[in-house]
Amino acid sequence: MRRNLIILFLYSLSFSVWAHEPKGDETAFRFVENKTQWDKKVKYKADIPWGALYLEKTCFTYDILDTRILGILHAHSTAFNPDSLKVRGHAYKVNFINSNSDVEISSEEIFPDYYNYFIGSDRSKWASRVYAYHIVNYQNLYDGIDLKVYTQNSTLKYDFIVLPGTDPSKIKLQYEGLDRIFLSEGNLILKNSINHIVEQNPHVYQIIDDKKIVVACYYVLNGNILSYA
Repeated sequence: MRRNLIILFLYSLSFSVWAHEPKGDETAFRFVENKTQWDKKVKYKADIPWGALYLEKTCFTYDILDTRILGILHAHSTAFNPDSLKVRGHAYKVNFINSNSDVEISSEEIFPDYYNYFIGSDRSKWASRVYAYHIVNYQNLYDGIDLKVYTQNSTLKYDFIVLPGTDPSKIKLQYEGLDRIFLSEGNLILKNSINHIVEQNPHVYQIIDDKKIVVACYYVLNGNILSYA
């Protein structure tokens, strides 16, 4: 029996994406490359319904906005002074503990259009012909473990791909900056000052003789550090 073993940990975050993509991509997140328009730590950025997701080498950074005030502003625009408007925000990180420093980050499935950024007077932060992609890959995030970030069924997904003979317990995610983190009915609940986010329980499978075999798996939470069993 040929055992090409690949284990994928599939996570989905419970929010819907904005419908603004062309040519049948209405539900796809756009991972926009950084060509100096943002801080150099950022590799790709994706707009999410209530803020932004920044993909960095050693972590994900979520920047969440209180979009309720934006809805009120849109409905009653004449009653607000834009100069006095304040929108609450909350940022948190998901750190890849003990990940490889030489991880290679790449993208695939390019969108046909592009962006130009000419903001402010600092020309070093201007960028033109900035492209967006459907998929971002972290190759060798841990030894023998890759990471894939993409959209599936209108939700943000990320997979850990564990190669044959690799110990998946290397994967440890540290959640930094949340008000509270806990497990409920197998799901991971992330509470912050704006809202709460649900990371659904992991779905895992192996590829054995070209067949997908489901493997039992669940979250293990130790303080703010997430691992898997």
